Amino acid sequence: MKKTMNVSSLYGLEMKAMNESSNEWNSLNNDPQMYFNETFVKGFYKIVWQGASNDTRYLRLYINYGEGYSQENSLLLGVLNEKENTHFKIVKFDNDVKDIRLDPGDMPGDFKFENLSFEKISFVSYFRLALEKYANMYGNESIFRLMKKGYRKWREHGFKWVITRAETLLINHSSDSGMQQNYESYKFVEQEPMKYIESASDPLFSIVLPFHSGDLQLLKTCLDSVKRQSFTKYEIIIVGKNIVGLTNYFEKSQLKLIEVASDNFMDHINAALPHISGDYTFVLEEEDFISINTLYYASQAIKETNSDLIYMDEDRFMGEEHFAPLFKGEFILSDIKNKSEFIGPVFVKSEIMKENSGIDHYSLLKDNLITQSKVIQHIPQVIYHKRASVSQWEEGEKEKLKSFPSIFHNIMKFLRIMSGGEKDLQNGQMLQRLFLYMKVIISLKFQLI
Repeated sequence: MKKTMNVSSLYGLEMKAMNESSNEWNSLNNDPQMYFNETFVKGFYKIVWQGASNDTRYLRLYINYGEGYSQENSLLLGVLNEKENTHFKIVKFDNDVKDIRLDPGDMPGDFKFENLSFEKISFVSYFRLALEKYANMYGNESIFRLMKKGYRKWREHGFKWVITRAETLLINHSSDSGMQQNYESYKFVEQEPMKYIESASDPLFSIVLPFHSGDLQLLKTCLDSVKRQSFTKYEIIIVGKNIVGLTNYFEKSQLKLIEVASDNFMDHINAALPHISGDYTFVLEEEDFISINTLYYASQAIKETNSDLIYMDEDRFMGEEHFAPLFKGEFILSDIKNKSEFIGPVFVKSEIMKENSGIDHYSLLKDNLITQSKVIQHIPQVIYHKRASVSQWEEGEKEKLKSFPSIFHNIMKFLRIMSGGEKDLQNGQMLQRLFLYMKVIISLKFQLI
């Protein structure tokens, strides 16, 4: 049921016209606040609003679970900009809510805002809608790839991991996601190398590179990006199978090779930890590459703040084409700490990294690194380049997908039944049934399991 919100009190702003139908507001200071005396039970909600602003305003929602308002219990709701349209975001309330506060930007000035509403939704019904929208955007074949990958992750990491990732996808979904990530191609231009004169006070970076695919061409692109860094005070630790042929790629003093038989990503990282000599550790994935000044910018950030952890903006690439730049600067620290997947690659003090030896999930490792870091800094540069996930699928996959439309129809039908007919089931039970259903479909149709 949709609940339309009515403002109960204001701080630092006023309506431009004194009538209830007015949607024009005037912020009087840098901290305008709207209070709503409404309660909510815990669960997922779709929040919808309309508005516009000549200057971009970031809307922050503060949630009172009974202990007052705090930055920890807040989230970035979305934006108001020059386009006057309808916005939405999916949020999850972890507990029952006493009341809420909305901060419409951190600046004075005029803006439009109206029709704020909250609608409680079931986890599975929204999961179905999200899949349908994804299929409309990218085609039915993309859903099968997504689900096949999800099933493999379930087998590798367990069902709780899949539930956590699914929840993360839901609560990160909003109409304003294009403000941070645009999947249109854009012009990426590599910078000129910064002039670097080595100093005794410069940090030493340990670059850990897990190599498990055996694809030397991918690895070459990655290693080339390290070798041409403008900042040269680093060691590189390559972990994997059959890597002895890489001994001539770097100076002996810079290169460490560690043979590991496992194909597990975290086994590679754990094997590297005892061999780390640097002040800061950076995990670089074999399919990705870094810009020419990545280490230089990280070294400057460390000199400025003695940061425990540093993260940066990134994009995706496929061949020579770059797209989906992800600019993280508008998210405050509490957003970063709640989204380990969102933070992306990080430089972290090696002492913190080594304290987390033995962890078997990369997302859990990132969670720990973020939690244990007191000083976190952002580099506002697109200096990490991640290969598009589409490249991870083997050739010939399209032939297997010819009969997919009927399978997709059956999955969506199953989800419609689940979301409408069995509301008493817990989210985990619902998704578990979905994956069991997927297992039957995939095994019968494609003999992949």
